[in-house]
Amino acid sequence: AAAAAGAAGAAATQPSEGRVEHFDLVCTKEYTVGRSRRCKIRVGHDSPQPYISSQHFRIFYKVKFSPRVSAAAPMPGDEPRLQPYIEDMSQNGTYIDGTLIGRGFTQELHDGALSGGDRGR
Repeated sequence: AAAAAGAAGAAATQPSEGRVEHFDLVCTKEYTVGRSRRCKIRVGHDSPQPYISSQHFRIFYKVKFSPRVSAAAPMPGDEPRLQPYIEDMSQNGTYIDGTLIGRGFTQELHDGALSGGDRGR
């Protein structure tokens, strides 16, 4: 199973039956993704092999400020914005575009980023 998440605020899961489900994410909330019933988005819970951890990853948002914000002369694009992040909580590894995040580490998400276990497959 794989889950795609992007800065646009949507996630999709692909269950083993080949069916794709879409979830609209709200930037004021955080989402845990995994097999557990405690997760907001459940994936892989009917899979015969647990490639997805019970709590695989977490998607959350933080306010990000431009590094050149100056009260004296703000520039266009210097406004604070909500940035989505992903935190790896898995035993199996969470990959973004084929690169391991690492358990307990976070990474910024961008539109079109692909996440999953088993080397992102």
